[in-house]
Amino acid sequence: MTTTSRSRVAAVLVVLLAVLAGCAEVPTRGPVDPVEGAKPSCRSCLNVDPAAPQPGDDPKTIVEGFLQAMSAYEPSYATARKYLTKESADRWNPDQGATVYVGQLTATSPTSFLLDARMVGVLGPDRIFTVRDQQFRPVLRVEKQDGEWRINNPVTGLLVPKWTFDTFYDSFNVYFIGRDGTLVPDVIYLPQRASIASALMLALLSGPSDWLAPVVSSAFPAGTTLEVQSASVAGGVAEVGLSDAINELTDQQRILMAAQVAETLRQFQVQSVMFRVNGEIFRIPGADPTTGAISVNDDRIRAIAARPPRASDQLYAATDDGVRMITDRAGKRETAPISGDLGEQEGTERIAVSLDDRELAAVTDDGTVLRQQGEDGQASTVIKGVSDLLRPQYSRQNELWAVGQKGGEQRIWAAVGNRVVDVQAPQLKGSKIVAFKLSPDGTRIAMVREVGSTRQLTLGVINRVDGRILIDGDLRRVDTAGNQGTTITQFRDVGWQDDSRLLVIGAAASLAPVGVYLLSQDASQISALGELPDDEAAEITASPTHNQVAIVNKKGEAYWLDPARRWTRISAGVDSLAYPG
Repeated sequence: MTTTSRSRVAAVLVVLLAVLAGCAEVPTRGPVDPVEGAKPSCRSCLNVDPAAPQPGDDPKTIVEGFLQAMSAYEPSYATARKYLTKESADRWNPDQGATVYVGQLTATSPTSFLLDARMVGVLGPDRIFTVRDQQFRPVLRVEKQDGEWRINNPVTGLLVPKWTFDTFYDSFNVYFIGRDGTLVPDVIYLPQRASIASALMLALLSGPSDWLAPVVSSAFPAGTTLEVQSASVAGGVAEVGLSDAINELTDQQRILMAAQVAETLRQFQVQSVMFRVNGEIFRIPGADPTTGAISVNDDRIRAIAARPPRASDQLYAATDDGVRMITDRAGKRETAPISGDLGEQEGTERIAVSLDDRELAAVTDDGTVLRQQGEDGQASTVIKGVSDLLRPQYSRQNELWAVGQKGGEQRIWAAVGNRVVDVQAPQLKGSKIVAFKLSPDGTRIAMVREVGSTRQLTLGVINRVDGRILIDGDLRRVDTAGNQGTTITQFRDVGWQDDSRLLVIGAAASLAPVGVYLLSQDASQISALGELPDDEAAEITASPTHNQVAIVNKKGEAYWLDPARRWTRISAGVDSLAYPG
């Protein structure tokens, strides 16, 4: 990311994080020890006007006031700066991120105060939240300046109590363009009472996070800005005024830009989007000729949405006798062989189905062969002479991914048409993939890896360049152990619930009950999905397009998560399950 784009990210971050920090119910004056554990009594009671220091305030009141002022948004945090010495106020930079913590303030001397806390996570300059469980004990010191006590060593960036983050922050997806033109989400956090549409547009214009940036782009020309730093929404129609930099876009680029905005603002219950430049309607090809509005459900937008719009919800099963379809006839689940060679393939172990239901792949021969069947029903061998093949997967880009052992090492392959490509992933050296699943957009990969004696949940981004496929950039560990709530360490399998949330089978410890969990991809939010009948769950599959989830256990029993979040047994004698994609 260039210096200019980093500056833009930082400028937007101070707006977003500052608004976020302001969403807390706190007294305007008086002693406050930010003790964790208590929740605000009212989710909608917000103090957005931080109090300035008063003449004669004692040192503790000054430190408490500074902590409060950091929890309320103002441009450049003018009030918070008033608690600092002149020199510290000039140096303090609130756009360096935010630390989310639990703890309380303790005086260590008449002029020194310890925030005895644990760090829960950080919001970085790229707006990405990272769970981080570690001791956090900053000391704030005061000194007399012009006859008043002021802080001379402010913390780096902002401090946000965990209850403020948990209660008043919501995650939103900001969409960028993948290498193949499919939209890919970046997750940011915004306050519930912020100007959501405007904040999302500012985040969109600031560009993707550092982690996602190597594999996505934006249709917005560099330097594009909001005309009045806001986007208005009325009657389900978002009106976005942009600078004249977008006048140079081609028709295709205009459609892509509209798609980015439509998918991003769809979360704000927007039904259509219109653009203006210098007060005049900015035309998007195919938009309403009178108003210039384009529907968020426009076919061209839906075709490149992060979640495939036309994926089938047919559930398939691998059995000892071949591949089966699990059907639902008059509320009764039944299995029936698929037509073609794989419907009769004995010893089928793990399967994958393409998004369009036209191709099916199966691991056979004790994990040594990967076969694929097309519409003609004839199976061909894709990979052989290997071992320990994991469950394969078809990507959004029509690739067939596989992971297995060859030559004494684990390797990753992607079958593209008639050729098999080695996926380059040097970051994975020294670990072993136990399970993997590509995101619905095909640009990210979630992996359960064995690293030493532990299993980790990890995310990577996928780059496709000049016929090569590689897992690019840094791997991101999804640190559920640092969540300060639900902890998962014993991972068995992973899937995607939608374009930014994961599903995992796991447990808190080796002897703890096994469950199915839904979690955000940064692990800031974790919840259990129903209650399993036993601890035997081994594999999970999901249809992000249709919001359906199924599992199979070690005894070969298949279960489906019903709308009431109950696990209902639907079949037996199953080795593996797969929804298309």
